[in-house]
Amino acid sequence: NFLEDVTGHGHDGTIQGATLAPGFVSGESMQFYGPNDPFIRVSHAADLNPERAFTLAAWVHPTTFGEGFGGSIIGGFGYSPLAGYVFQMSDAVEGLRLFGVARYTPLHSDYEVLSLLNWQHVAITYIDRQVRFYVNGEPAGGGTANHAPVSVDGDLILGNDETLTSAFNGRIDD
Repeated sequence: NFLEDVTGHGHDGTIQGATLAPGFVSGESMQFYGPNDPFIRVSHAADLNPERAFTLAAWVHPTTFGEGFGGSIIGGFGYSPLAGYVFQMSDAVEGLRLFGVARYTPLHSDYEVLSLLNWQHVAITYIDRQVRFYVNGEPAGGGTANHAPVSVDGDLILGNDETLTSAFNGRIDD
């Protein structure tokens, strides 16, 4: 299955187990739930490699706070153990976390900023090691990353992490 990049940048994705469902913004969303830990894989591209600044954002409708370390919304991964980043739901704080730019110590949003079974807009900004979380346009915490993002030389994955152990359960819309 194939998911077209509507931005025109050619970063089309391969759907593996995720299905179309009613959306919030675009009319359709991707449903991530069920057997075989569904996800979408976008092949590596140099222009998807963050350096000094990046923003990640999505509309999410979670049914749980995730499996394993949390429900991964989006991540850029590398072939070396310390490469990449992942933007996840966090069951530890019922909020969000950014994992990777702090090496093995994730940065968390404020506590209890997300709710289950509701559409919410989630975003994170990273500018020169300063991380800010947002939920529905409102600030939701942040902090200082102890490392810059490590070069991403692997694929971009939506709805899970590179090991397929942090499945997002629910729907993601753009």
